[in-house]
Amino acid sequence: MGSGGKLQRNIQPSSLIKGEATKLAQSTDSVLIRSLYPVDMYVTGKFSEKQYHFPKSGSEVKVDLIDVEELLSKRTSRPCCSGGAEGSPIFEKVVGG
Repeated sequence: MGSGGKLQRNIQPSSLIKGEATKLAQSTDSVLIRSLYPVDMYVTGKFSEKQYHFPKSGSEVKVDLIDVEELLSKRTSRPCCSGGAEGSPIFEKVVGG
């Protein structure tokens, strides 16, 4: 207690808040992803909940780092001639992007 019987508050930023700020800063990092699917589509990132627009096959869009793996794992529902048993990938990472 301080003088006069009042509590003194020593407020300092907690490590949790600092950690959250670091996570927030990292979530602004992005990766360039290319659509391989020949349709105009909107995809919502599972983790960031951001909506990404791919207007046609070959479209390249910056995607939040936290959504990249989930998007790269998406495949067509039916296998095609060269897609194998899992179907063809819908997105690919742009090298150097």
